[in-house]
Formats: sequence, structure tokens, C-alpha cells
Amino acid sequence: MKNYKNITDEEFDKKQKEFVWSFLRENSVINFDDNIISASKAFVVNSVFRWSITEIQNQKMSKTQWTKTKRLVGQYIAGVVDLQWNDGKLISTEVVSDKRNRR
Repeated sequence: MKNYKNITDEEFDKKQKEFVWSFLRENSVINFDDNIISASKAFVVNSVFRWSITEIQNQKMSKTQWTKTKRLVGQYIAGVVDLQWNDGKLISTEVVSDKRNRR
């Protein structure tokens, strides 16, 4: 995500939305089946990215942290980890599949 300096809050908000929508579409987070829309992970992905982008804009998140956050979101989409917010902090928890428990 680029660091947008000297743009209005409205323009910044628009850039955030464009980035998130693009990511959601590219990673099939939103699915369409006739007139039914499925987006079970879209809310969390949206909140994580919007928070991250704001942190980047305020110079509170490094490029390394941004890369790790994107990787974490990818793992969330793939079902490897679960993400949730707790007191304003992003918490990731490894998802244990039934196959691992059967060994």
C-alpha cells in the first residue's frame, strides 16, 4: 500500500476501499451464486486492512509489518489461522483441523 501524502481524507478513504475491494475480489473472499452473496471472511479482512492502511499512513506500521499482515490475512482466508479483534489488538490463532487430531 502506498503512503498517500497530501490527499484529503475523502481521497484516502476511497483509496482504502479500492485496495480492500480489489483484494477481496482477487482472493475470492466474496462469492456469488445466482442471487446469493457469500462473504463470511470479508468483514474481518476489511477491518484488518483498513486498520493497517491507517497505521501505515500515520507511520505506525513498517513495510515488514505490512508484509506480515498481508501474509496473515492470506492464511486467514485459507483457513490456516483465525483472526479476531480483542481490545483493539489483532489476535491470530492457529486453526487445528480434524485431520491433525486423528493421528
